[in-house]
Amino acid sequence: MSSVFEPGVEQAYHVEYRTINTSLFRATPYDYYSKGYRVRHHRGFSCYEKYDKTRDARILCIACLTFNDIEKERCSRCGCALLK
Repeated sequence: MSSVFEPGVEQAYHVEYRTINTSLFRATPYDYYSKGYRVRHHRGFSCYEKYDKTRDARILCIACLTFNDIEKERCSRCGCALLK
């Protein structure tokens, strides 16, 4: 079968449909913030900290940009203290 479309020649296509499981997608720092959030910047870090994290289930480590459970005191990746 040719991979180039040729006019007038019948082409065979294989189409597969899948359901996307959004829980498999990794959260990004971009998804963590929304317009209007009040944030602060700590000197020496590239990321901003959210002031209000009361509705968050996960917290972003501003040192290594890894998401951690809100109950943890330290980052599971770099060991830095999580700002709460």
